This record gives sequence, C-alpha cells and structure tokens, in this order.
Amino acid sequence: MHRVTRKSIKDSDIDLARVEKRLSEIAEEIKINNKNNLTDINVICEEIFGQILNKLYDIKLVSMSAEVSGNYIAVDLVDYEKRIAYQVTSQNIRNKIDRTLEKFNSSGMYKDIDEVHFLILSSDEHRYNGKDTKCLNNGRIFSYKENIMNFKKLIHEIEKKNEIENDFIVDIYDCISMVYDSGRLKYFSIVNETELLMRTATYDLDETKSWLKGYGDIHLSAFIPLSYKGELSCMLQIRQHNLSGVYLTFDQEMLLEDYFVSETEFENKHHVGRYEDEEEICMQIQNMRINLNAHTAYHIYKLFEELKEEYFATKSEIDSILGTNGLSRVGNRYLLMTIDIIEWEEILFFARNHDWFQEDGELEWNIFNNNCSRNSLILSPNVNGNIRGDILATISVIPNKTWNNKLDLYWEPGFKANERCMDRFDNVVKWKADYTVEWIKNRLLEKSHTYYEKCNGKKSFWQKIWN
Repeated sequence: MHRVTRKSIKDSDIDLARVEKRLSEIAEEIKINNKNNLTDINVICEEIFGQILNKLYDIKLVSMSAEVSGNYIAVDLVDYEKRIAYQVTSQNIRNKIDRTLEKFNSSGMYKDIDEVHFLILSSDEHRYNGKDTKCLNNGRIFSYKENIMNFKKLIHEIEKKNEIENDFIVDIYDCISMVYDSGRLKYFSIVNETELLMRTATYDLDETKSWLKGYGDIHLSAFIPLSYKGELSCMLQIRQHNLSGVYLTFDQEMLLEDYFVSETEFENKHHVGRYEDEEEICMQIQNMRINLNAHTAYHIYKLFEELKEEYFATKSEIDSILGTNGLSRVGNRYLLMTIDIIEWEEILFFARNHDWFQEDGELEWNIFNNNCSRNSLILSPNVNGNIRGDILATISVIPNKTWNNKLDLYWEPGFKANERCMDRFDNVVKWKADYTVEWIKNRLLEKSHTYYEKCNGKKSFWQKIWN
C-alpha cells in the first residue's frame, strides 16, 4: 500500500537503496520500450550513463555519433585521452558482445583505444558460456567477467566511491533523474493517451459537480460548486510530449476574469502570436508561455467556453433555489436593496423589542436573535412557535459608497442543523433572498416605522428583564 507524504526528498534522504530502486525502474521500462521497438531511450541512456561513468572513474567519455560505412561505429562512448571506450546497451547476450568486439577490431579503433567495456542497462545476472577472454587487435585482453558491468555491479561501484567522497551518491541520483526527465522512459501509446484526453463525463459529488471534457490534444477537469459555499476550480492537461507532465490549475477568480471571456478577448489575453505560414503558436497561460499547435490553442478556448456555459447554468440553478437571480454577490452576501439610515435604526429598535425568545405579542415578529449588533440581524423562528429551524436568514448593512445617508442591505442564507446547505429554502425553514426582500419592503419597513413612532422611549424586552 502506498503512503502519501508532502515531504520532498532531501540530500540526506538519498541512499543506495533509492538509487538501486531508480535503476531497477529504468531497466524495467527499457524492456517494455524494446518490446515496442522504441529504442530511443537507449540513445538517451548513452549520454546520461556516460556522465555517471565519468564521475565514477574520473574519465571524460564523449558520445560517438558518427557513422562509418553506413553502420554505427563499434562503441558509444570514448575517452581518447585515457584510451577507454564503453558500449551502453540493453542487450546482454554473448553474440551481441562478440559482434561489437569484431566491429571494434575491424574498424581501426583499436589503434586509439586500449580498453573496451560494456554497461548493460539491466540488473539481470547473465553467465557467458565459453572462454572468458577474447583478444583485441591492440594486444589487450577483453574479459567477459571483468569488462562487462550491469546495474548491480554499477551500484557496487557507486557504493565504493561514495565511501570516499561525501554526497557522491546525491550527484549520481541527479544524473539518473535525467533519464526520467527526458520523457522517453515511459512507453505510452499516443492513441491511448488521446482517448484518455477525450473523456467526457459529469458526476454529482454531493455539493460539487465533477466535469470532464477533452478534445484528445487537451483536457479540462473541473469541480463546479453545487452550493453557494463552493468555488469553481479546474485543471488543464496537455497531450504534447514536452508538456504532458504539466497540470495547470485555475481558481474561480482567475477563470471569471481571464478565461470566461469572448473569443477575441481570449486571443488578446492569451495568444502571444505565430507566423501565419506556421502551425505553432505561443500562448500565455497564467505566468507561463508555451508553444503548441494553433488548433490546440483553439481547443483550449473552446473548453473554457464550454466550462463557462456549464458553470453559469449551474449557478443559475443555485440562484433559483436561493432566490438570488439578478442580485450582486459579495462573498456569501447578496445585495437586496439600499435603505435610509433612519430606516435601519427603526428596524434595529423594532428588533430589540421582538426577540425570538419572547412569548407575548405576535410570534411571527419575534424572530430577531442577535440584538447586540448594530450592523446585522439574524432572523430565527421563535422558540415558542411550530417552525423547527435554526436561522431563517441574516440581514446586514454597510455604508453606501455614494450616499452618506444610505445603507446597502444584504442577505445571507439561513441554516438548519443536520441539513445540507442548499436544502429547505422553502420560505419557512429558510427564507429565500427574493422572499426576504419582499418581506422587508412590504412588511418590515412599515411595521418597524409604525412601532418606532409609537414606542420610542419605552423600555425594550431586554431592558425589562435586566431592570
């Protein structure tokens, strides 16, 4: 079972076992690639393991990429100064080694090279039948036992070097990581990957909707909120090989401002440009500039356009449940109306005398349960009534930015214990915003004004209790 951690791998965490594990993974992936006739990973390994051998033995191997008579020369890596050559290969059979040595002898390289070694990209042990040694044309002896090294022998050599040179193993680990970073290690069918990036699905996950859509070259995964509490987020995945490990994430603010825009605005914001006679375009996505096919760039726009439609359709459903269609939202508050300061003072005065614990008078008006605040009021069913709820709604005010004698009045959703936040907006257990604003306009303002004129100066409910 895999355990999850947030910790990075420090230099002190790198040991021989970790290096051995990485080499074993490389060996296994090379086998898979070779079965699929994908041998470019072997070329990548020539360069990278050449660096490892250089560090291990203090030599200066360089890659031999020239061709002789239409055939590649006998060895991959050569240090002419120290007259050493290495062949890096995933094949460990004797015939392969013999053919390489024959080519070495016939190529004339033996005049410049004294020693020939093989690095087998595998941890498998292999015993060679027949004579252990073979004569080279330079008069030197090649030994199948001494001159062939697999990953197990390589690890042993790394261990010995690490004992005399601190942190040598860290340097080797970083070299091995280049194989992974090359993108050539994992074999994955581009057709299969395209099919994965064409997945289209929608799932409801309680208060979130999982939305998946792709065109094969690009894929967008989004979490669309199904409640007023959630926020939209999404992740963009690109098929292009040098970007396939990159997952770009977007939050709601970023999407609404920069990506849920018209096609022209999208191009102005995100298309850096391309030559008209070329297919590749440079795009600016967040703080990254990436080069990709211009048709893929169009698919990116289309995906965000489709996500925008899905998001606003879902938002409309939420607004319908809450009764907030057409209302401006700030955080979890919705602007209902603008009122005079004196109107709010009258509402506060009325609320002080109509606490939700009061039994006397009209129970329908005894619904105010936070009489200490001057900026907000919580509306709750009277404890002596028949409605079993917790909070019908919350109303609050902030100064209007234009008029000094005006206040902006906001609505916040109510609450019912053990219920989902989007349930019970029936104007009984929880009040909708449109119901609340009509109640304020048509009933509360008039009721509180009449009560204020009639009772201003009299003791409030709480004053009667404490005095």
